Amino acid sequence: MRILLVEDNRTLADWLVRTLQRDRYTIDCVYNGADADHLLCTQSYELVILDLALPRLDGREVLRRMRRRSAETPVLILTACDSLDGRVDGLDAGADDFMAKPFEVRELEARIRALVRRRGRRASRTR
Repeated sequence: MRILLVEDNRTLADWLVRTLQRDRYTIDCVYNGADADHLLCTQSYELVILDLALPRLDGREVLRRMRRRSAETPVLILTACDSLDGRVDGLDAGADDFMAKPFEVRELEARIRALVRRRGRRASRTR
């Protein structure tokens, strides 16, 4: 399974890439919103893990652009912004799930599995 990780904290991003690769995921990682938007226009992913506070293009704008292109790829927001308004805004912008930093990796892995399961059920219903 191919995942796009969009995280500007390079230490966290590197750790997440190593952790998720151990779970046999293929991870592409970018550190700003503009690069994420470009990849989402040119590549195909089964899941996007997206920070909100990104340089060059805010994560919410990346998500809005993605949904305007009718992309149905599941998006899990992973951010330090854990206010109620932030969660609601992220979900209303088109996210499928939301996790606040700091987080437990076991929960992140479980949420990834849940999003992938839901996507699989959705795809089988449209066939």
